[in-house]
Amino acid sequence: QLETVALIGNLAAVEIARKETGEALRTANEYFRAIFDCSPLAIVNLDRDANVTMWNQAAERIFGWRRHDVIGKPYPAVPENGQAHFRKIFAEQIGGKGMSDLELRRRHKDGTVIYVNANTAPLKDAHGDSIGFISIMDDITAKKLARQEKKKLEDRLDQAQKMEALGTLAG
Repeated sequence: QLETVALIGNLAAVEIARKETGEALRTANEYFRAIFDCSPLAIVNLDRDANVTMWNQAAERIFGWRRHDVIGKPYPAVPENGQAHFRKIFAEQIGGKGMSDLELRRRHKDGTVIYVNANTAPLKDAHGDSIGFISIMDDITAKKLARQEKKKLEDRLDQAQKMEALGTLAG
């Protein structure tokens, strides 16, 4: 009878631990979901076949595709002329090469070119096998275009100064 009481006590302890673990898991999932949804950065997860498995609200804003339009489908934001580079980077990520920080050219749903700074990391299952990768991206289009415009203006200023110097020399 003591064994029965001890067994019941152990079962009760296991049930309490299971409930606490379940509650901790629910809490962790809620934290993750809140971070995922409110992040100003695009968070995109791709499986081994480059199909989208996660796409947050910032990704919708940055790329233009709605979550329900991309989940389970190939990653849509790669320009046609960037497919080879994307496949190379994707293969490196799947191969577990590690984290990367890249400036990439991507495509908005409306076809316009956008630039993102992408930080990516491979994802592995419990056995260490690659299952895809996650990428957190910041839209740097405005900064990139501003840098390009600044460079053009600097080049024009340099040209004007050279012409001025030539004029002075000729005079």
